[in-house]
Amino acid sequence: MPVLLDARPYGSDRDEYMLAHYARQFAPLVDRDIRLLEIGVGGGGSLRFWADYFPKGRIVGLDMAAVDLREGSERITIYHGMQQDVNLLTRIACECAPEGFDVIIDDASHIGALTRISFWHLLTRHLKAGGIFAIEDWGTGYWDAWPDGRRATDPDLRRQVTPGATATDVTEFPSHVSGLVGVIKEIVDEVGMYDLSTGPGTTSPRRSRIDRLEILPGVAFVTRAAEPDVR
Repeated sequence: MPVLLDARPYGSDRDEYMLAHYARQFAPLVDRDIRLLEIGVGGGGSLRFWADYFPKGRIVGLDMAAVDLREGSERITIYHGMQQDVNLLTRIACECAPEGFDVIIDDASHIGALTRISFWHLLTRHLKAGGIFAIEDWGTGYWDAWPDGRRATDPDLRRQVTPGATATDVTEFPSHVSGLVGVIKEIVDEVGMYDLSTGPGTTSPRRSRIDRLEILPGVAFVTRAAEPDVR
């Protein structure tokens, strides 16, 4: 499996586990003239990291705080603003990736309502077919200490996620949907859109806008499909 550069010298907290999965996803893009958008860049070191990993790519960052890369790169562009500002997101795309981004990474608020806005806006309008959208730290939705998180308290839910749990004779399973966990499960529904939209009484079946969804501890990778056909 290809391995990314060591992120620590760049000031990034992405560990070897995370980077190994990024490397697997991004390996086909390394030598291409890609367009990458990272939402939530902290001090900006991760932008230099991606610029070194994609030597032909254009790297774009967005953060709610002003970021000054004193030793930046002519291939790096930084915007100041909020991830839920869809007008700003559209302007960034038009200025930096008019044909669409190849890669979008959300490492911003980790708040479900805000991430949901930027995810669907960018996926449907500004991510290329075959492009990859990474959502980091989606598990914050399970944390009581997180602003929109909640610890799983339903006994049935705890039984379902406990190793060695006994299967139960039910057709509807309890599910935790707080914060980013709920966003990920909404994305699962989009993956199943064809089945969801072809049941009894449906009149407008369509294919999903998502070709592939890979959910891992700490990060979920969403690959955009070509424009869905209707059958």
